[in-house]
Parts: sequence; C-alpha cells; structure tokens
Amino acid sequence: MSNEELFGIRLSEPEIAEWSARLRDIVREILAAEGHAPAACPFVGDAMSDHACASECGLAFLGRAGAGAGANPFPEATRVAANLLEFFREAPAGTPPAASRAA
Repeated sequence: MSNEELFGIRLSEPEIAEWSARLRDIVREILAAEGHAPAACPFVGDAMSDHACASECGLAFLGRAGAGAGANPFPEATRVAANLLEFFREAPAGTPPAASRAA
C-alpha cells in the first residue's frame, strides 16, 4: 500500500494501520450507539483504508475518486464518484445511492 494522506498529512505504514484500526472502532461504536444495521449504512471514502473499514464493518462503500488516469485507487468492482453532488442527484428515487451506478 502506498502512503495515504489524512487531512493532507502523509502517513507511514504503521500510522495507516493505527488509523485504520481506530476508524473501525469508531464506526462500530457509532453503529452500536445508534442501533443501526451495517447493511443500512453507506460509507463514503477516498482511500483504501476507508474501503477496508467499510468492508470489515459490513457497510456499503462509495469511493470518492478523481477523474484522471490512476485517480481511482479502489478495486475494479467498487462504485466510485468524482462528483458526489452529481452522483446523489442522479440516483434514482428510492435507490440507495451507493448501489445506483458506477461513475
């Protein structure tokens, strides 16, 4: 895995692992505190650590990726959007946005 950024700060591999573990804890704490089923909660993220967290927590994932070559770091089957506002505007009524289309 290449270095990722958190709030514009480049992270080392150990820092990425530490942040990823904390992110999973945070997501699980929120789900438990609010009583939400993971399958009913989407996760929008822009890094592979976000994708991994969503997958490990059972959440639907929507990747935020730019439009240029190499801008999408996610596995091929991942739903992505370059512009989230357009993505949500185009989602068919009654369709969970993360399941509506790939950008």
